Amino acid sequence: MKIKNQKGAISVFVLLAMLFFLVFIMSAYAITARKVQTQTMTLSQLQYYYKRDPATIASTKYSSTSIIPIYNYEQLKLAGTNTYAVVDNKVHFFKDTGEYQLKANIVIDFDNYFSQSIDNIEMLDWKVDAPSGETPYKVASNGFNIYYYKDGAYWKLISYQNLNSTGYSFTSSTPTTAVRQKNRYSIMNTITGYKYDENKDGTQDYYEFMLIYNNGTSNSSTFSPGSYMRWRQNQSPNETRTSNTPPGFANITNCLSSFGGLLKSSNTNILYSGNNTNEYQIGILSGGTSLKSNGNNYHSKYYLFARVDPR
Repeated sequence: MKIKNQKGAISVFVLLAMLFFLVFIMSAYAITARKVQTQTMTLSQLQYYYKRDPATIASTKYSSTSIIPIYNYEQLKLAGTNTYAVVDNKVHFFKDTGEYQLKANIVIDFDNYFSQSIDNIEMLDWKVDAPSGETPYKVASNGFNIYYYKDGAYWKLISYQNLNSTGYSFTSSTPTTAVRQKNRYSIMNTITGYKYDENKDGTQDYYEFMLIYNNGTSNSSTFSPGSYMRWRQNQSPNETRTSNTPPGFANITNCLSSFGGLLKSSNTNILYSGNNTNEYQIGILSGGTSLKSNGNNYHSKYYLFARVDPR
Protein backbone atom coordinates (compact mmCIF):
# COMPACT_ATOMS: atom_id res chain seq x y z
CA MET A 1 0.00 0.00 0.00
CA LYS A 2 2.80 2.43 0.88
CA ILE A 3 4.56 1.97 -2.48
CA LYS A 4 1.32 2.42 -4.33
CA ASN A 5 0.68 5.63 -2.38
CA GLN A 6 4.14 7.03 -3.40
CA LYS A 7 3.82 6.32 -7.12
CA GLY A 8 2.65 9.89 -7.81
CA ALA A 9 5.59 11.47 -6.00
CA ILE A 10 8.09 9.20 -7.77
CA SER A 11 6.61 10.13 -11.15
CA VAL A 12 6.92 13.84 -10.38
CA PHE A 13 10.57 13.42 -9.26
CA VAL A 14 11.47 11.49 -12.44
CA LEU A 15 9.78 14.12 -14.59
CA LEU A 16 11.61 16.98 -12.90
CA ALA A 17 14.94 15.15 -13.26
CA MET A 18 14.35 14.63 -16.96
CA LEU A 19 13.44 18.30 -17.42
CA PHE A 20 16.62 19.37 -15.58
CA PHE A 21 18.84 17.20 -17.79
CA LEU A 22 17.03 18.43 -20.89
CA VAL A 23 17.64 22.11 -19.95
CA PHE A 24 21.28 21.33 -19.17
CA ILE A 25 21.82 19.60 -22.52
CA MET A 26 20.11 22.44 -24.44
CA SER A 27 22.22 25.09 -22.65
CA ALA A 28 25.44 23.21 -23.37
CA TYR A 29 24.42 22.90 -27.01
CA ALA A 30 23.68 26.66 -27.26
CA ILE A 31 27.08 27.61 -25.77
CA THR A 32 28.90 25.25 -28.11
CA ALA A 33 26.95 26.57 -31.09
CA ARG A 34 27.91 30.16 -30.22
CA LYS A 35 31.61 29.23 -29.97
CA VAL A 36 31.50 27.53 -33.34
CA GLN A 37 29.76 30.56 -34.87
CA THR A 38 32.39 32.94 -33.42
CA GLN A 39 35.24 30.77 -34.66
CA THR A 40 33.63 30.60 -38.10
CA MET A 41 33.28 34.43 -38.22
CA THR A 42 36.90 34.90 -37.11
CA LEU A 43 38.14 32.42 -39.69
CA SER A 44 36.07 34.19 -42.35
CA GLN A 45 37.57 37.58 -41.39
CA LEU A 46 41.10 36.18 -41.43
CA GLN A 47 40.53 34.68 -44.85
CA TYR A 48 39.18 38.03 -46.06
CA TYR A 49 42.23 39.98 -44.84
CA TYR A 50 44.78 37.42 -45.97
CA LYS A 51 43.32 37.51 -49.46
CA ARG A 52 43.78 41.30 -49.59
CA ASP A 53 46.92 43.15 -50.58
CA PRO A 54 49.00 43.89 -47.43
CA ALA A 55 49.52 47.47 -48.62
CA THR A 56 45.75 47.94 -48.80
CA ILE A 57 45.35 46.64 -45.26
CA ALA A 58 48.07 48.98 -43.96
CA SER A 59 46.57 52.01 -45.67
CA THR A 60 43.40 51.68 -43.59
CA LYS A 61 45.43 52.29 -40.42
CA TYR A 62 48.88 53.65 -41.26
CA SER A 63 49.57 56.90 -43.05
CA SER A 64 51.16 56.74 -46.47
CA THR A 65 52.00 60.46 -46.63
CA SER A 66 55.67 61.41 -46.81
CA ILE A 67 55.19 64.66 -44.84
CA ILE A 68 53.88 64.27 -41.29
CA PRO A 69 51.50 67.02 -40.08
CA ILE A 70 52.22 68.75 -36.76
CA TYR A 71 49.36 70.38 -34.83
CA ASN A 72 50.65 70.71 -31.25
CA TYR A 73 53.72 70.88 -29.02
CA GLU A 74 53.66 67.18 -28.07
CA GLN A 75 53.75 66.15 -31.73
CA LEU A 76 56.64 68.56 -32.36
CA LYS A 77 58.55 66.92 -29.51
CA LEU A 78 58.21 63.57 -31.31
CA ALA A 79 59.76 64.80 -34.56
CA GLY A 80 62.85 62.71 -35.32
CA THR A 81 62.40 60.31 -32.38
CA ASN A 82 61.64 57.10 -34.34
CA THR A 83 58.34 56.57 -32.53
CA TYR A 84 54.74 56.00 -33.63
CA ALA A 85 51.89 58.41 -32.94
CA VAL A 86 48.37 58.98 -34.22
CA VAL A 87 47.73 62.19 -36.18
CA ASP A 88 44.55 62.81 -38.17
CA ASN A 89 43.32 59.30 -37.23
CA LYS A 90 46.33 57.70 -38.92
CA VAL A 91 49.40 56.10 -37.38
CA HIS A 92 52.57 57.97 -38.37
CA PHE A 93 56.18 56.94 -37.87
CA PHE A 94 58.14 59.97 -36.63
CA LYS A 95 61.43 58.80 -38.09
CA ASP A 96 64.75 60.53 -37.53
CA THR A 97 65.09 61.39 -41.21
CA GLY A 98 61.46 62.33 -41.76
CA GLU A 99 59.80 65.44 -43.12
CA TYR A 100 57.34 67.37 -40.97
CA GLN A 101 55.14 70.40 -41.45
CA LEU A 102 53.24 72.66 -39.05
CA LYS A 103 49.53 72.65 -39.83
CA ALA A 104 48.46 75.25 -37.25
CA ASN A 105 49.88 77.83 -34.86
CA ILE A 106 51.05 76.16 -31.64
CA VAL A 107 50.09 78.12 -28.51
CA ILE A 108 51.61 77.09 -25.16
CA ASP A 109 50.44 78.25 -21.74
CA PHE A 110 53.86 78.96 -20.27
CA ASP A 111 53.12 78.72 -16.54
CA ASN A 112 51.02 75.56 -16.84
CA TYR A 113 53.35 73.74 -19.22
CA PHE A 114 56.73 74.78 -17.82
CA SER A 115 56.24 74.24 -14.10
CA GLN A 116 59.33 72.13 -13.48
CA SER A 117 63.08 72.68 -13.22
CA ILE A 118 64.44 74.78 -16.06
CA ASP A 119 66.94 72.01 -16.84
CA ASN A 120 64.01 69.81 -17.87
CA ILE A 121 62.62 72.45 -20.21
CA GLU A 122 63.42 72.21 -23.90
CA MET A 123 62.18 75.00 -26.11
CA LEU A 124 61.47 73.46 -29.50
CA ASP A 125 61.40 76.59 -31.65
CA TRP A 126 64.85 75.70 -32.98
CA LYS A 127 63.45 72.58 -34.67
CA VAL A 128 61.27 74.63 -37.03
CA ASP A 129 63.05 75.72 -40.22
CA ALA A 130 66.40 74.58 -38.81
CA PRO A 131 69.26 75.01 -41.30
CA SER A 132 70.38 72.10 -43.42
CA GLY A 133 72.70 69.79 -41.52
CA GLU A 134 71.46 70.81 -38.06
CA THR A 135 69.12 67.81 -37.86
CA PRO A 136 68.65 64.77 -40.17
CA TYR A 137 64.91 65.57 -40.23
CA LYS A 138 63.12 68.72 -41.43
CA VAL A 139 60.27 70.64 -39.83
CA ALA A 140 58.79 73.31 -42.11
CA SER A 141 56.91 76.24 -40.54
CA ASN A 142 54.46 76.32 -43.46
CA GLY A 143 53.45 79.87 -42.53
CA PHE A 144 52.66 78.96 -38.89
CA ASN A 145 54.40 79.83 -35.61
CA ILE A 146 54.95 78.79 -32.00
CA TYR A 147 53.54 81.23 -29.44
CA TYR A 148 53.64 81.34 -25.65
CA TYR A 149 50.95 82.74 -23.37
CA LYS A 150 52.04 84.37 -20.11
CA ASP A 151 51.04 87.34 -17.97
CA GLY A 152 47.90 87.95 -20.04
CA ALA A 153 49.75 88.30 -23.36
CA TYR A 154 51.08 86.27 -26.28
CA TRP A 155 54.82 86.04 -26.90
CA LYS A 156 57.29 84.87 -29.52
CA LEU A 157 60.60 83.38 -28.38
CA ILE A 158 63.34 85.43 -30.06
CA SER A 159 66.48 84.31 -28.23
CA TYR A 160 67.70 81.77 -25.69
CA GLN A 161 70.97 80.24 -24.59
CA ASN A 162 71.92 77.22 -22.46
CA LEU A 163 75.39 77.46 -20.98
CA ASN A 164 75.13 74.03 -19.35
CA SER A 165 75.90 72.40 -22.70
CA THR A 166 78.60 72.51 -25.34
CA GLY A 167 78.48 74.67 -28.43
CA TYR A 168 76.42 77.41 -26.81
CA SER A 169 78.40 80.48 -27.92
CA PHE A 170 76.94 83.04 -30.28
CA THR A 171 79.05 85.04 -32.73
CA SER A 172 79.29 88.75 -33.44
CA SER A 173 77.16 88.22 -36.56
CA THR A 174 74.20 86.84 -34.57
CA PRO A 175 72.22 90.13 -34.65
CA THR A 176 72.14 89.90 -38.45
CA THR A 177 71.91 86.11 -38.89
CA ALA A 178 69.31 83.65 -37.57
CA VAL A 179 70.62 80.90 -35.29
CA ARG A 180 68.50 77.78 -34.75
CA GLN A 181 70.27 75.18 -32.64
CA LYS A 182 69.30 73.14 -29.60
CA ASN A 183 71.53 75.03 -27.17
CA ARG A 184 71.30 78.51 -28.68
CA TYR A 185 68.58 80.24 -30.63
CA SER A 186 68.21 83.74 -32.02
CA ILE A 187 65.98 85.49 -34.55
CA MET A 188 67.16 88.94 -33.45
CA ASN A 189 67.89 89.64 -37.12
CA THR A 190 64.11 89.94 -37.60
CA ILE A 191 63.47 92.06 -34.48
CA THR A 192 62.14 95.07 -36.42
CA GLY A 193 59.13 92.94 -37.34
CA TYR A 194 58.20 92.46 -33.68
CA LYS A 195 57.14 95.97 -32.69
CA TYR A 196 53.82 95.61 -30.90
CA ASP A 197 50.80 97.24 -32.52
CA GLU A 198 48.94 98.33 -29.39
CA ASN A 199 46.12 100.17 -31.17
CA LYS A 200 45.78 97.51 -33.88
CA ASP A 201 45.74 100.20 -36.53
CA GLY A 202 48.47 98.74 -38.72
CA THR A 203 51.26 100.83 -37.19
CA GLN A 204 53.99 99.42 -34.98
CA ASP A 205 54.08 101.34 -31.71
CA TYR A 206 56.84 99.91 -29.51
CA TYR A 207 58.79 96.80 -28.56
CA GLU A 208 57.58 94.85 -25.56
CA PHE A 209 59.88 92.22 -24.11
CA MET A 210 59.88 89.56 -21.39
CA LEU A 211 63.18 88.22 -20.02
CA ILE A 212 63.50 85.09 -17.89
CA TYR A 213 66.71 83.87 -16.23
CA ASN A 214 67.14 80.63 -14.34
CA ASN A 215 67.35 81.64 -10.71
CA GLY A 216 70.17 81.52 -8.21
CA THR A 217 73.92 81.90 -8.49
CA SER A 218 76.81 79.79 -9.74
CA ASN A 219 74.74 78.30 -12.58
CA SER A 220 71.95 77.10 -10.30
CA SER A 221 69.27 75.16 -12.14
CA THR A 222 66.34 76.19 -9.93
CA PHE A 223 63.59 77.75 -12.00
CA SER A 224 60.46 79.66 -11.02
CA PRO A 225 57.97 80.50 -13.80
CA GLY A 226 57.02 83.67 -11.89
CA SER A 227 60.56 85.06 -12.05
CA TYR A 228 60.72 87.42 -15.04
CA MET A 229 61.00 91.04 -16.14
CA ARG A 230 58.60 92.68 -18.60
CA TRP A 231 59.06 96.10 -20.18
CA ARG A 232 58.64 98.21 -23.30
CA GLN A 233 61.03 100.37 -25.31
CA ASN A 234 60.95 102.21 -28.63
CA GLN A 235 64.52 101.48 -29.67
CA SER A 236 65.63 98.20 -31.27
CA PRO A 237 67.97 96.07 -29.11
CA ASN A 238 70.32 95.95 -32.11
CA GLU A 239 71.04 99.67 -31.69
CA THR A 240 73.84 101.20 -29.65
CA ARG A 241 73.12 102.50 -26.17
CA THR A 242 73.45 106.28 -25.83
CA SER A 243 71.89 106.55 -22.38
CA ASN A 244 71.16 104.19 -19.51
CA THR A 245 67.59 103.76 -20.72
CA PRO A 246 66.45 103.68 -24.38
CA PRO A 247 63.67 106.02 -25.61
CA GLY A 248 60.22 104.96 -24.50
CA PHE A 249 61.48 102.59 -21.80
CA ALA A 250 58.80 101.69 -19.25
CA ASN A 251 58.69 99.00 -16.60
CA ILE A 252 55.59 96.80 -16.83
CA THR A 253 56.37 93.93 -14.44
CA ASN A 254 59.23 93.18 -12.03
CA CYS A 255 61.99 95.30 -13.63
CA LEU A 256 64.62 96.25 -11.06
CA SER A 257 65.67 99.89 -10.70
CA SER A 258 69.10 99.15 -12.18
CA PHE A 259 67.59 97.74 -15.39
CA GLY A 260 67.40 100.17 -18.32
CA GLY A 261 66.05 98.25 -21.31
CA LEU A 262 67.92 95.96 -23.70
CA LEU A 263 70.52 97.33 -26.17
CA LYS A 264 73.88 96.35 -27.69
CA SER A 265 76.52 95.70 -25.06
CA SER A 266 79.90 97.41 -24.93
CA ASN A 267 81.31 94.21 -23.41
CA THR A 268 83.05 92.33 -26.23
CA ASN A 269 81.97 88.97 -24.78
CA ILE A 270 78.26 89.89 -24.65
CA LEU A 271 75.78 90.77 -27.42
CA TYR A 272 73.19 92.67 -25.34
CA SER A 273 72.93 94.15 -21.87
CA GLY A 274 70.39 95.96 -19.72
CA ASN A 275 72.27 99.05 -18.52
CA ASN A 276 75.44 101.14 -18.89
CA THR A 277 77.45 98.79 -16.66
CA ASN A 278 76.67 95.75 -18.87
CA GLU A 279 74.48 93.93 -16.39
CA TYR A 280 71.43 91.85 -17.41
CA GLN A 281 73.46 90.09 -20.06
CA ILE A 282 72.00 88.38 -23.11
CA GLY A 283 73.93 86.34 -25.68
CA ILE A 284 77.38 85.15 -24.64
CA LEU A 285 80.13 84.99 -27.25
CA SER A 286 83.17 82.73 -27.21
CA GLY A 287 85.05 83.25 -23.97
CA GLY A 288 82.01 83.95 -21.80
CA THR A 289 81.14 81.42 -19.10
CA SER A 290 78.11 82.85 -17.28
CA LEU A 291 75.29 85.38 -17.63
CA LYS A 292 75.23 88.21 -15.09
CA SER A 293 71.89 89.76 -14.25
CA ASN A 294 72.57 92.23 -11.42
CA GLY A 295 75.01 92.45 -8.54
CA ASN A 296 76.57 89.05 -7.90
CA ASN A 297 73.78 87.06 -9.53
CA TYR A 298 74.93 84.78 -12.35
CA HIS A 299 72.89 82.44 -14.50
CA SER A 300 73.36 79.68 -17.07
CA LYS A 301 70.14 80.13 -19.07
CA TYR A 302 67.90 82.88 -20.34
CA TYR A 303 64.81 83.19 -22.50
CA LEU A 304 63.90 86.43 -24.28
CA PHE A 305 60.41 86.92 -25.70
CA ALA A 306 58.79 89.67 -27.79
CA ARG A 307 55.08 90.39 -27.42
CA VAL A 308 53.02 89.55 -30.49
CA ASP A 309 49.41 89.57 -31.63
CA PRO A 310 48.89 86.16 -33.35
CA ARG A 311 46.02 87.19 -35.56
